[in-house]
Amino acid sequence: MPPKSITLLSRAGALLWLLVIAGICVWLLIRFSGGPVLNADLISLLPGVQQEPAIRAAAKEVSEVAERKIAFLVSASDEGVARQAATFVFDRLSESKLFVRLELQRDPAALRQLGSLYFPYRFQLLSPQTRQELLAERQEDFQRRLMSRYLNPLGGLSSGLIEGDPLLLLPDYLASLAPQGASKLQINDGFLVVQEENAAHVLLLADLAGTPFSIELQDDLAPRLQRLRREVDEDYPGAGLLVAGVFPHAAAGTASARREVSVVGGGSLVGIFVLFILVFRSIRPFLMGALAVVVGCLGGFVACLAVFGQVHLMTLVFGASLVGISVDYSLHYFCERMADGEQRTSHAVLRSVFPGITLGLVTSVVGFAGVLIAPFPGMREMAVFSSVGLISAWLCVVLFYPVMAPRAGTGDGLPLKWAAAYSRLWERDRKGGALIGLMVILAVAAVGCLKLSPLDDFRMLQTHDPEVVADEERVRHLLGQDHAGQFLLVSGDDEAMLLEREEAFIADLQSLLEGGELGGYTALSQFVPSPARQEENRALIAPLISEDSTTFQELSRTVGLPETARRAYASALRESDGQPPLSLHQWLASPASAPFRYLWLGGEGAPMSVIPLSGLRNAAALREAAESHEGVEFIDRVQSLSDVFNSYRTKTLWLTVASYLVVALLLAVRYGRRGALSVIVVPMAAALVSFGALGFLSEPISLFNIIALLLILGIGVDYGIFFREAGLVRPATLLAVAMSALTTIMAFGLLSVSATTAVHSFGLTLLLGISAAFFLSPLAAILFPSHSSHRATGVVQ
Repeated sequence: MPPKSITLLSRAGALLWLLVIAGICVWLLIRFSGGPVLNADLISLLPGVQQEPAIRAAAKEVSEVAERKIAFLVSASDEGVARQAATFVFDRLSESKLFVRLELQRDPAALRQLGSLYFPYRFQLLSPQTRQELLAERQEDFQRRLMSRYLNPLGGLSSGLIEGDPLLLLPDYLASLAPQGASKLQINDGFLVVQEENAAHVLLLADLAGTPFSIELQDDLAPRLQRLRREVDEDYPGAGLLVAGVFPHAAAGTASARREVSVVGGGSLVGIFVLFILVFRSIRPFLMGALAVVVGCLGGFVACLAVFGQVHLMTLVFGASLVGISVDYSLHYFCERMADGEQRTSHAVLRSVFPGITLGLVTSVVGFAGVLIAPFPGMREMAVFSSVGLISAWLCVVLFYPVMAPRAGTGDGLPLKWAAAYSRLWERDRKGGALIGLMVILAVAAVGCLKLSPLDDFRMLQTHDPEVVADEERVRHLLGQDHAGQFLLVSGDDEAMLLEREEAFIADLQSLLEGGELGGYTALSQFVPSPARQEENRALIAPLISEDSTTFQELSRTVGLPETARRAYASALRESDGQPPLSLHQWLASPASAPFRYLWLGGEGAPMSVIPLSGLRNAAALREAAESHEGVEFIDRVQSLSDVFNSYRTKTLWLTVASYLVVALLLAVRYGRRGALSVIVVPMAAALVSFGALGFLSEPISLFNIIALLLILGIGVDYGIFFREAGLVRPATLLAVAMSALTTIMAFGLLSVSATTAVHSFGLTLLLGISAAFFLSPLAAILFPSHSSHRATGVVQ
């Protein structure tokens, strides 16, 4: 084709790609105005736990309710100051619309409402202790406790209460409803207070109006809380504000991810700029390389947004390191130009590097494509970002570069001379020594691999901010609560069966509680006993009200209770014989049930409830107990997600092996079996070296280390292909691969210092693997050399 036709065709292709980029930018602006595009919910990265749909939906609902709860604890040496500061915090937070519930003081009417709800049913509501005493026919124990309540000067008994409930069954029952583990809390003038020897702490409880993983909500609430901390500290000397819940962890994770995106992306661009200037002595190659990187990241971001609706911040952290791969194509183009000087046009330079960069692109995309078939949302998102990003960067090089720089630049040639000196170490007659060195390296790496241990804890995805963790632990200690995301789901054919199944299982919970293996629990059936239980309770108290009741005789002798009180009580019991039992519907309709309505999940035809747990120290025993009861499901979110990690770590490992095999087959089509082996040995050896080094460093292996192997495959194969295409260790190729490795190492080296364990593992594995791939990549040229490979011109002597 005549040069003029080539130029016209190149310009047409460049113009078309420019129009596509412009269209993408317009679409992105429209999409930004249509709603949130970033996601910070770590759970959305993971595949769903294998459970029945109804169980999975209920567990998700419970988790979402728990995630939205926040506890604010305002502390001061004086309780009055703590109350004033807490009121100030309440007023400031109330100005926003970020909460659906914000509670500082308990309404005194709530207790009266609870008493009004339960009083008509006082004959069928027994505390667990009273019920056990009466079932075991230990009336003496019941009488002893009853007398102690009558004789307690602080008991708060009134004549009206004694007249309507002389056995004090209702106060005893209400006292049993206090959640276990909350004994440190006191109600003083409506304030929830925790007293210490030298400090008082006032509790505010809140429910967020949205998910704590919402970027918009974080951007609004997080600065408010920072200002509130400063204002409380300045305006109320000695006072302080603690915040606990999912929100502070989510906000800290988002802030960390944003910092890492800016550090990784910005640091990589600065490193590339310095490297380009030092090597090419011109800013134009850097600007053209930066263009390819920016368009690559833009293409990956838009593709994820179009396919998944939102882009996770973790994907941006990983995607920001895409510069380490996408700049490879630019580097090979400019190094080839520098080697040839002014001897060839930019179109000729592109034709020279086109086979290598294209095959490198194909093998990289094939490596990422393997991840797309895995049912792992986070991995699929990262695979789409990387694949489309690389294709976009490749198109920039192929379509823009010949038009943007029609003549080749020269540079000063010094870097090529250095590369030429190093390339002499890899001459073909030294193949024997290279093979021996490779065998030694692989043997040492294999020893390191034997030291590896797995890590499948879901919490490796979380950023553990020291201040947030310290606040959380302090609040839990003060409140005496230790909620760890573990709970029980109970289901039944109807409400009565649901409550009966709860009551049957509570016996197992009590044994764990008494054995110190469980800190506490809260169950719906504690507030509304099943109809059968209420009927049993009526039968249990009947002997206490009979004419020969020793209990009433003791009350008459000790506190002077008249016989008429017993007769009135017995008459009230008989009059209530025909009334239906207290129902869930009545309890849910009462304002007094508001703090505990989350226990009821409802359900069409098969209602469900949740039993939150705290301080669980023997999950295995509880899981075994749940399996022995029909309709009871133990949910441990952290353990379930960790099990998912374990499963997908194994599956991804086999998927990675399959990707290596597929890439090897593609290489065999072009290079034959021996040639393919000489190329694929580079990423395979690099992967083994990186894992061996991790073993010697005592770094555990997780799913994210396995994912890093896919990138080592994509990058390592690129390096091998470039040398194989050259046919020998050419200085231009060596310089391009060295610069590529340096930019990649800079990007992933920054990831390795991340505060998030998953990102750190990913970055460190790549840092080690890419370093090994660079030093081993010349093997692709000298192992099983191809006699048909060309020796390109322009080699610096």
